[in-house]
Parts: sequence; C-alpha cells; structure tokens
Amino acid sequence: MLQQAIVKMAAKVPIKGKRNILITSALPYVNNVPHLGNIIGCVLSADVFARYCRLRGYNALYICGTDEYGTATETKALEENCSPKQICDKYHAIHKEVYDWFSISFDKFGRTSTPQQTEICQAIFNKILENNWLSENSMQQLYCDTCKRFLADRLVEGTCPKEGCNYQSARGDQCENCGSLLNPTELKDPRCKVCHTTPHIRDTNHLFLELPLLKDKLEEYINKMSVAGSWSQNAIQTTNAWLKEGLKSRCITRDLKWGVPVPLERFSDKVFYVWFDAPIGYVSITACHTPEWEKWWKNPEDVELYQFMGKDNVPFHTVMFPSTLLGTGENWTLMKTISVTEYLNYEAGKFSKSKGIGVFGNDAKDTNIPVEVWRYYLLTNRPEVSDTLFTWADLQAKLNNELLNNLGNFINRVLSFIIKPPGQGYGSIIPQPSDADPDPLQHEPTRKLVGSIVDYVEQYVEAMEKVKLKQGLKIAMSISSEGNGYLQESRFWKLYNDDRPSCSLVIRTSAGLVYLLACLLEPFMPSFSLEVLKQLNLPPDTPFLLEKGDIDRVSRPWEILPAGHKIGTPEPLFKELKDEEVEFFREKFAGSQADRIVRAEAEAEKIAEKLKKTKVSDSSGKKHRPVKPATESKAKANAETEISITRLDIRVGLITSVQKHPDADSLYVEEIDVGEGQTRTVVSGLVKYIPLEEMQNRKVCVLCNLKPATMRGIKSQAMVLAASDSDHTKVELVDPPKSATVGERVTFPGFNGEPDDVLNPKKKVWETLQVDLNTNTELVASYKDIPFTTSAGVCTVSSIATLPSFGVRGRMVSLLKVNHQQHFAVFSSGIRPNNRTFHRKSSFISMSSRSPTTIQHLHNTVSSSSNHSLDIPIMVNGCSGKMGKAVIKAADSAGLNIVPLSFGSAVENGKTVQVCGKDIVIHGPDDRENVLASVFDEHPNLVVVDYTVPSAVNDNAELYCKVGVPFVMGTTGGDRDRLYKTVEDSKVYAVISPQMGKQVVAFLAAMEIMAEQFPGAFSGYSLQVMESHQTSKVDTSGTAKAVISCFQKLGVSFDVDQIQMIRDPQRQLEMVGVPEEHLSGHAFHMYHLTSPDQTVSFEFQHNVCGRSIYAEGTIDAVIFLAKKVQSKADKLIYNMIDVLREGNMR
Repeated sequence: MLQQAIVKMAAKVPIKGKRNILITSALPYVNNVPHLGNIIGCVLSADVFARYCRLRGYNALYICGTDEYGTATETKALEENCSPKQICDKYHAIHKEVYDWFSISFDKFGRTSTPQQTEICQAIFNKILENNWLSENSMQQLYCDTCKRFLADRLVEGTCPKEGCNYQSARGDQCENCGSLLNPTELKDPRCKVCHTTPHIRDTNHLFLELPLLKDKLEEYINKMSVAGSWSQNAIQTTNAWLKEGLKSRCITRDLKWGVPVPLERFSDKVFYVWFDAPIGYVSITACHTPEWEKWWKNPEDVELYQFMGKDNVPFHTVMFPSTLLGTGENWTLMKTISVTEYLNYEAGKFSKSKGIGVFGNDAKDTNIPVEVWRYYLLTNRPEVSDTLFTWADLQAKLNNELLNNLGNFINRVLSFIIKPPGQGYGSIIPQPSDADPDPLQHEPTRKLVGSIVDYVEQYVEAMEKVKLKQGLKIAMSISSEGNGYLQESRFWKLYNDDRPSCSLVIRTSAGLVYLLACLLEPFMPSFSLEVLKQLNLPPDTPFLLEKGDIDRVSRPWEILPAGHKIGTPEPLFKELKDEEVEFFREKFAGSQADRIVRAEAEAEKIAEKLKKTKVSDSSGKKHRPVKPATESKAKANAETEISITRLDIRVGLITSVQKHPDADSLYVEEIDVGEGQTRTVVSGLVKYIPLEEMQNRKVCVLCNLKPATMRGIKSQAMVLAASDSDHTKVELVDPPKSATVGERVTFPGFNGEPDDVLNPKKKVWETLQVDLNTNTELVASYKDIPFTTSAGVCTVSSIATLPSFGVRGRMVSLLKVNHQQHFAVFSSGIRPNNRTFHRKSSFISMSSRSPTTIQHLHNTVSSSSNHSLDIPIMVNGCSGKMGKAVIKAADSAGLNIVPLSFGSAVENGKTVQVCGKDIVIHGPDDRENVLASVFDEHPNLVVVDYTVPSAVNDNAELYCKVGVPFVMGTTGGDRDRLYKTVEDSKVYAVISPQMGKQVVAFLAAMEIMAEQFPGAFSGYSLQVMESHQTSKVDTSGTAKAVISCFQKLGVSFDVDQIQMIRDPQRQLEMVGVPEEHLSGHAFHMYHLTSPDQTVSFEFQHNVCGRSIYAEGTIDAVIFLAKKVQSKADKLIYNMIDVLREGNMR
C-alpha cells in the first residue's frame, strides 16, 4: 500500500477492464533547487492524486522529470561557467534528492536530454510537416554583437511593454509580473542577459506551427474535454483568453545549440523551441520507462491523462501541446483533466527560483521539521483558486493546532489508553466483543459517529475524484475532530469503571478510526501513515484500499481492526513548533539565497576576528583571552538599556525636491539633504495638510536613525517631524532656525550622548520617547519642556501651542489615514489622557477621527462601571491565549467574579496562567463534562466565554449545551449551522458573534440595512478585500466575511476564498501599516470596489489595534446574557447587534 512499496521491477502497462490513469507533473527546469511553490504547484499535487489512485486500486502511472533543453539551461551554464550537460547532470540529481525527501512516488522520474526525446520529438515534427501544418517565415530577432549570436527569448531581459505593467525584469518570452506572453523584440530597453549590452534586430528564418489552421480541431477538443474532465476554472479562463485573442502562428525553432536538432538540412543550425519540445518529454520519459509506451500515449480508449501544473504553464498544455499532437493525425491520448495552481507567495513577496527567494527543498530538509508537516502545510495552503501565502507563523499554527492538538491528540489518547495495564486499560490488546456489549447502532454516540464518518468518506472520495485535494484533506481531518468529539461525549475513561462493555465498543470503534485516518491521509502524509501502522503493530505493506467493499467497512468501524490484535507502542506523532524556532527560521530564510550567503560570510568573518584576538596558550599552557575593562562593558550595556532622548538622531534637513507619490494620493516623496553628501529619500503623509509649494527648499527636522520602511514601492529612509492639534485637523512642520546648518544634530540641553546607528524596533526607543515630545506656549518644540536646539537657536512651529501634548506618535498617522508608516511624526497640543495606555489602543480608527475628550469620556465610563461588583461568575475558556487574557482583565475591571478554571488543550493540561493576580488552572480535554457540571453547581449564575480555536467551536458548544450553561461564543470558525442548531435544540442561552467590537458591529448593522434597502446597487462591481491579523489567527476574518455578505446582497460577485490574508509581520509593518506595538494584536481590513468600466471606485477600511475593544464588547455580552437568563427571556440565541440595541453598554 504505502508508496515505498510501489513495485518497480516490472514496468506498468494499461490493463484492459481496469481504470488506467496516466499522471504527469510539469517538468521542472534545471536552473535551481525547486522551492516550495514549485513543489506544491506540480510534483506534490500530482503525487497526492497518484497515491489516491493507487489507494482506490486504479492502475496509475506517474511520470515526471527534469526539463533540460532551452535557454534557461544555457543561461545557468553561463552563470556557473560549465557546459549545459554538466548543469543538467548536477540539477537532475539535486531535484531527485529533494523529491525523494518529500516522498514523491514517481513511477519514473526521467529527463529530456535523452535519445528517446530526440527520436519522438523529431518523429512528431515530421508528421506535422507531412500534414502541412507548418510554415517557414523570416522573423526579426535580437542579435548581440558582443556575444556574436542571436539571442533566444530567455537570453533577453527588458521592460514589459504591456500597458499598466512596465515590469523592468520581464523575460523575452513572458512577463512573470503580469503573465503576458512576449516576443523579445517587444521589450522596451532590451539587454543581453549574458553581457548586459543592448542588442539590435536582425532577420532570421524559422519554422512556425500554424495554430489558426488547427483551430477547429483544437476548439472541438477543448469544448468536449474541459467539460468531461472538469477542468479547473483558472485553466478554462486562461485557455479562453488565448482563444478570444485569436490563435496565431507560433515559432517552434530557436537559434540555440543545446536542444533537439531540427531534422532539416537548411535548419541544421537550429533546435526546437522548448515549449514545442518540453511537453513531448512526458512521452519520451514514459518511453524510457517502458518500450510499450504507446499503450499509454496512443490509447485514448483505455487511458485517462491527468496533468498538474502552475497557472503560467496552462496555455502550453491546453493549446500548444494538444495542437501539436492533433497535427500529427495520430490517435494520441489527449489530456482529460488539468489541475492548475495559482502562486504560493512567500512571507512578504513571491517565491522565485531564478532569484533565490523563499524556502527551497533542501532548506525544508535542513530545518529538521518532518516531511509530513511540510506536505500537510503545503497541501492545506494549496493555491487552487487564488494565490496563497506561506508564512512561518501559519506553519506553526497549523502544526500546533491541527496536527498536534487535533490529529496527534486523538490517536495518542486512543492508543495510550489501550496500552494501559488491565485494570486501567486493555494491556495493548484490542478488546474482544461480548454478549453484554451494546448494539453499536443503538449506542447513541457511536450511532451519530458512524453517520458522520460515512458521509465524510463519501465526500472525501467525491472531492479526490474531482482533484479537489485541499478539500479532501480538510474532510479527512474532520474525521479526526469527530473522533475527539466521540471520545469526549462517550467519556470512555469513566465508562471503563462504570460500563465496561460500552467502553469496549468505544475503544474498538476509536481504534478503527485511527486506522481509517492512516488510510485517508496516506496520499497526503505517507510517512505519518507508516508511523501509525507501526504503532498499531501492522506491517508497513498492509494494503489500504478504498474500493466498494472497503468503503462499506467504514459503516462498521468497530470491525476495522480485529479484536484480540496486539498494538505496538504509541509515541507522540508531532512535536510542537515554538515561537523562538519560528523567529529563527523567519530570520534565517529572509531575503534571497545570495543575501543568506552574504550574512553567513559576515558572521564567519566576525567569528574569525574574535579568534584572532584569542591567544591559544602561553608558555605555561594556560589559555588567555583579551578582556575588556569592566567599566567599558558596563557603560556599553547601560547605554543600550537606558532610553534617552540622545539616542534619537534628529538633524536639520533641507528638502531639495518634492513630488507626489506616483501610487498614493496622500503621500509626498522628498529628497532631503541631511549633511551626508547625498540626499535621502523620505515618504511623508502630508499631502492633505501642507501644500506642495510650502515643502520646496524648506528646512525641516528629520529623524535619521529609524529602520527604513517601504511605502507603496518606495523605500523611506527617514522621518520628517511635524505637529498636530488635538483633533488632528491641523498639521505643521517643525522648523529649525533659517540659519541652522544643514546636517547638524538637534540637541537637548542637559542631555549628553551619541545616537544609535539604527534604532532597534524591538527596544521601542522611539515609542517610549515620543510621548514626551510637545509644543509650548511660545511655539517651541520640546522634549519634557527642554527645547529642540541647534547652533542657531531653537526649533519652532507656526501656531500650534498653549497646551501640553499627549505625545509624538510616529504611528499617529493612523488617525490621519496615511497607511500607518514611519514617514512623519505628529506632535499634538491636545490634552493628554490620564491613561496613556488606553489611548494607544485605537479602535475603528479609519472610520472617524476621535478627540482626546471622547477617549477620556470612554475611559471614565469604563472606570466607573468597575466601582461595584457584579454577581456574575465568568469562566473564560482559552485563557492562555491573548484574547482570553484580555477578557479576564476586562472582567476583572468590570467587577465580575472570575472562576479560576479554564479549558485548554491536552498539552496545556495542569498548567497555571496568571492574569490580574489570579491563578487560572487549565484543564485538558478529559472529563470536561463532570468538571463543568461541578463548576455550574457551585456557580448557578455562571456564564462561559469561549475564545479557543476554530476546530473546537462545535465540540465546546455541544459540551456547554449538554451541561446547560449559558455561553458567549467569541471564537470564529467551525460549522456555524451546526452551532446554531446545537443551541436551538438544547434551549440554552447564548450570544454568538464573530465580531465583539461594538462600534464595528454597529457599522456592520448599517451595512445590512443598506443591503436590504438597495439590493443589487453594486451589480457588476469588482471587489478586492485585504485583512490583516496577528500571526496566531489561523482562520479568515469573520468581520470580512460579514461585510462581504452585505456586498453580495448589493450585487457584488465575490468568494471568501479571494480574501487576501496578511499574517506576516514584515508585510503588516511595511505594506499594511500596522503599528509595531500592535503586531501581536490587531484587525485591519480594506475593501476596494470598482465599477465595470473602471470610472467609479470606493475604498474604505476599518482598523482595530489591540484587543480591548473586543474584550469590553465580550463583557457587555456577558452582562447582557446574564440579564436574559435571569428574566427567562423567550429568545435563546443573540448576537452583538442585540447587545447594542439593549442600550445598556458600560
């Protein structure tokens, strides 16, 4: 079964009467190590389907290999100063090693630089030539005088000519930025990739495939097979776009030496174009596998061809390759189904094999993160509909929450109980059934489980047959969640002593589920399945089959493993990935491979320098090391820890030029002289406040040692200082004296010291100092009443004065709607709130500006509400998370009675979390019902708050309802229909809301009203949605889904899968503009609507920093719910709109 057991002794051939499936993966170039985007886009996806086909008993042949001919190979050989053959040999071996580590189960992994490739490619060409589908034409091509050669498309780079693109590194055959196919002569500013000189155009003769003549045959094939083969939507769209543009003659020859020679005398100096030659590689690699290759490739009656690739390869497989085969007039096996992936992006940008950006196959191996984790993560993130994003934080979340706490937890609980000695467990033996055992279909937990599992397995098979791999994996993992729920509901640990026959049934059933999970997950994580077989004490070649009879066994999971079977020794299947490991990997794999080499070399030089200063030994054999004076090291340590205004490098600058940002209406781009001999580029959000003419040739105060930040594509290298009034409607630059020297440092009398070279964002030096910057009644900019001072006098503002400030906020630009970036600071002369920390937690900030008075009023209201104690006991589940802790703090502030107990995961069981001086004990999954019932008995007015994980939503709700305790569900995700039905059936009171922020909910309510009043008002409009949350949030924003639902009612066509989720902190800082202090807790949303003709657009955003807005809303919901319980209200289920309407919020 398991794919190590694939028999390769005899080559496979199609078998009459059986389903024969030929599977290919796009052939990878030999120009670098494959990165994760390559792996999920092609070989891994195809491998999962191939393994699934073998699981079903189909006769499947999986073919792949390295694409070795063409310009990419010649280019790489030039870079590495060797021959193309040497490059091919080197990278073929590297690819094979990477794919072996990723457990890719090829039947044949070959290469295209073989005699079989030449023979078959030339035979196909001769047939097309014989059938008159070719033409000869002269074409203009770029010629490099320096290299003395015609330049093939990939030996040319330049600027993309397509309107609106202008990508400066477009290749001569395709722009990877906009996806357009190009000819080298179309590029603007072309340059030779070898010598970087400008080539010129010459005439050269080439052969063309006449696609227009093949149009009818091709369209007939596409129309028939795209339906029969259920082509993915992105494949259909790309193919239709090609057809709509009109088919053109395509050149199939190139002026190269490395490739399949054209078998015509007058073209003997040419080879076939790689996109004519490469797809034929599938055929030639099969020919290397078996001399009976035609039984696969010329047998459409008995063979189904499935092809896997990234979206940039689509037209060559749906148009070019079929046209080539149709042109021969022979009975070729044409593609039935094409499975296409979008791009997998890496942290802040795209994976790029040519540029060395991202995590590569060998990198994954070197992390020591097991291969099954990598496979699982890539497949759960498989970009089937739109581009998806790889982030280390997301990898951590999926490993820890889904593999460790869900799948691993279920299997370990079952097997660990079985191996317990008799009297405590079953002594490693699957228990025998007895006459006293309950009828499984009358045992309610088992009956419900079987119904769910049978449905899931049927859905799994349906999804996998349609090559919906991500959906298949999700369904399989749902069975693990069902298993955990089954164990919890049955309370097997209690049954063992109270009802041994029922316990025996539960354990036999659960052990069967363990085996079933190993079976269904084998295509996705084969090494995991092998380990489960080992722990079940089953041989590694145990057959997993999902044929009809085997599927029927799913309805009797207690019979899947034989009673009396002795299992092996259970061990943890997954290991937690810790925060410090994530941070290490993020830093290690930042930048390109070249950047990493530079960093490694620099580190090596540092170590070498240290070794030079170390004496190995003296004449007595004692080792010595130079020692710095204690005072020197102590002084340096103090300088690094003390936060002084002297650590800021504020200088007098002169704006030498200024213009509006080309991509942002609210931003200026300035060139500022700060005395360094060359200017610095600075991006500032001042367009709304200061006219362009007032910025020109003006002296300003510039903070020069912040870490540079990229703003809409332009790197800002400093920050201009400005001041604002209390409501942020007026902004003025801080002016040095006119005679101040450009480049001189701004000082503060009484403070001495040198500035940091670059402020470390983690030390929060700027954030700490900015709150004490202000303007006084004499219009002087000051730090704690000490003036900004230059050699020519103090720095001033024009008119903002009279009151102390509540601080310079480099991130205060959030209130000014300039993308929250570090490009200018704002002094405010408004009243400083008493509680500065509260003020810094902004909520819904882009929807309206708030004055300090309003903030102070809110603060006083909250404070007054906590002056009396409310007799409402509250139990917060998920208290080890940041949201759970925030709720406990808000509950403590409101005077609620906090129960010192919280439910958490198995790995957290027994741990104590301290919040607000209270010790909260975490209880794991076992025996929760009894525990909760005891708490409810002790606290009859109890309200439970749930901020756990999406996968636990339904199980937790069922637990609360079974015990009868009212609850507030703040956790997003889960099966929401099932959640509501659970509550309705139980007659338990609950507040269920994916959004607890009161003001945000009010806005959503307004959206709902608009949708009801004006249905279809935005019909035809396109929508873009971006949401950014802290890295620990693994699911999509519930708020974004709610807003999208309103837009859908307004006529906008949009799928939630199209939401762009940002979880990478670097992108959140630089692209989204999240304040650094709120990276660990924020919710930023942006929506952009555009009319069909592009003449009308709407853009709005709602942003939340911190968690206090949600925590306070949650406590309001608790108080609201307690009142509903006490009044025995008729309505059971409420949301935050109901809470708002009550009008009694604190």
